[in-house]
Amino acid sequence: MKIIKKILLTLSLILMFSLIACATGEDTGDALEDNRQQVQEKLVQLANSGGYEMTYRYEENGASEAEATIGANGAYSWYYIGEMEEGIAFEKYNGLTLYYTIENHNWEYQYAFEYDKNSSLYSMDLTSQFGMFLQAYDFGDSLKKAKSGKVAGRDCEVYTFSVSAKGQIVQSLVGVDATWSYYIDKETGICLKFEVSGDDGESHNQATFEVTEFKTNAMISGLKHPTDVYPINGKDPNLTGNWNWLDFVGLKNIMLSKDNLVSNEDFYSTENLGIGQAIYFFKVEDVTDLDSGFSYMSTYYEAVVSEIKKVSDDNKCYTSESMDELEEATSSLEDSSLIYGFLFKYHEELYVISFMLDDYTEYDVNSFLLVIDINKANE
Repeated sequence: MKIIKKILLTLSLILMFSLIACATGEDTGDALEDNRQQVQEKLVQLANSGGYEMTYRYEENGASEAEATIGANGAYSWYYIGEMEEGIAFEKYNGLTLYYTIENHNWEYQYAFEYDKNSSLYSMDLTSQFGMFLQAYDFGDSLKKAKSGKVAGRDCEVYTFSVSAKGQIVQSLVGVDATWSYYIDKETGICLKFEVSGDDGESHNQATFEVTEFKTNAMISGLKHPTDVYPINGKDPNLTGNWNWLDFVGLKNIMLSKDNLVSNEDFYSTENLGIGQAIYFFKVEDVTDLDSGFSYMSTYYEAVVSEIKKVSDDNKCYTSESMDELEEATSSLEDSSLIYGFLFKYHEELYVISFMLDDYTEYDVNSFLLVIDINKANE
């Protein structure tokens, strides 16, 4: 997200100042009462004992750059910008992590994944956003306790650090005169506010991060839990196993025998339950020409429509050129064609299924393939 990247970029500049500070300063200050690990453990305890939510504001050189909210409660963690313009949320569920984003100010489920701390794609959680809350701990014992204060109604100890290196070259970097102030929450040890300013002789920069509201006993609302959950990075179902993707959407009765499943370098059947896609190629017996193909498709059409009406949420199937203008499909075939497609609602999701006959030549024997393709529809 753009705002997150902006904050992290600015914090990286602050950390560059920290490098200069560590190179020029002396450890003569007051040690923080906790360390980074202890603070993170306190946050986990707080999340598991009623939850918390913090709204914070970030300003750079007097201009407001970001306002966001971050929270956690047990199996849930969430982050959103402003009045839910953008956001992400995670839910731990049956050993999986469910991932949500904000669409039109509402939480919408995207997919589930098996947690993998070694994979940047499938180890997503919100602890990475705590850099601004824990940055004071990068100073070690160099901070000096200056005073007490309050932020968002919570008692804090204020720690400061300053360095004078303007005009000097420190570790190949131009030095700065810089000052840091950190407001450390007495209960949790996290930083509820920091102010940092730096002057390199040519420009003066100032940044402020401040928690404006701190809630306990907080919980995310508005998550619409999916009916069916399968990890996007899990092993795909085995086509030779006991079930397939059409079983998953309740249409197993329209599958042909697996003995007729074609899988070679030209036609490779695949299914991925995690993202909602499947395609199957079946050799059709007793269809050798177009006339018998039309007859076969007419019978198969009626079978598909019948099965969809049994399993769909509203016992209907639809046909439409636009997702915004769904029209109920008829139960009888209205044209002579070798390809058909329908939409149906299953477990509060919209799916599209298509089936067609295609010419197939194997070992110089002319025959037909029935191709079944099913996907989650893009609403």
